Amino acid sequence: MTSKRSDSFLKDLEGLRAIAVLAVLIFHVDENLLPGGFLGVDLFFVISGYVVSKVLISGGVKGQLLDFYLNRFHRLIPASAVTILATIVLFEVFANQLTNDDFYISALSSIFSFANINFYLSSGYWSDELSVNPFLHFWSLSVEEQFYLIWPAILYVVAIRRPRYALKALIALLLLSIALLYMIDTTGPSASFYLMPSRIFQFSAGALAFYLSGVKGHIYLRESSFIVGILSFLALVCLVSGDSGSILINMITPTIASFLILFGLQTQTSIFSLSSFPFRYIGRISYSLYLVHWPIIILLKINYGSTLIIQGLAIVLSFFFRIRITRKN
Repeated sequence: MTSKRSDSFLKDLEGLRAIAVLAVLIFHVDENLLPGGFLGVDLFFVISGYVVSKVLISGGVKGQLLDFYLNRFHRLIPASAVTILATIVLFEVFANQLTNDDFYISALSSIFSFANINFYLSSGYWSDELSVNPFLHFWSLSVEEQFYLIWPAILYVVAIRRPRYALKALIALLLLSIALLYMIDTTGPSASFYLMPSRIFQFSAGALAFYLSGVKGHIYLRESSFIVGILSFLALVCLVSGDSGSILINMITPTIASFLILFGLQTQTSIFSLSSFPFRYIGRISYSLYLVHWPIIILLKINYGSTLIIQGLAIVLSFFFRIRITRKN
């Protein structure tokens, strides 16, 4: 029974990844189609906090740490390296007007997982200069990879070393990280958007959702949590826009919605099913799809404009050229 429920949950988790990556993909193709599609990245961060915490808490940080880092390396680095090298070659051949010093600095920072820091230091918040940078999407991957470096230690202190106080510690960490977010935002929206410390509260929300998933609760409460969360997130991606510049709307609200979804995900509600094959398939390839979609969109836009046909072609090519990798969680 537990195995079946776990298998169903993993399928729904893949479906949730599909929602996140499709939101980002549609937004990048044409932000007018889905103004808040960029919030798919926030959903990814909360999912990562959930999954990584599950892996580390279930196996124990000490015993699983080496395997954890090896798994992350094999899952993330080869595919991203191939994408970066292919992007360099394609842009040198078909869009060499963009291959300046900033182009190669962005490529280098993406390889070594500090693209978010590079974009924060070199450009403003969602600046026009970055709108044609084919490595822009690596900012979120860099945030995740930086998170992987520090999270095992944080999790060991707040949730594993003193399990009796885990819930209180995770809540305290969540509140402190929100306070840190507001402190960082005083230096400007670029800092709160790009820098990993301002995103800790999203990973913490995922960890808290995982911890609470083991607490027995009324099934209707979890079902309500899932439904409210998914409807709220879908409303946000349709109605929110990047012009708001509000931390509450652009970061905290989608995080709350993502937490509610994950908290209630294992109920297997019949109203919303994320485990159907199309969702599961897209979720399974979400990382590789995320890697390749942005360079393709920029390359087509630079050479052929941004007509409806070109936008559709960008989506088709993103699925076609995705890099095959095996996801292990």
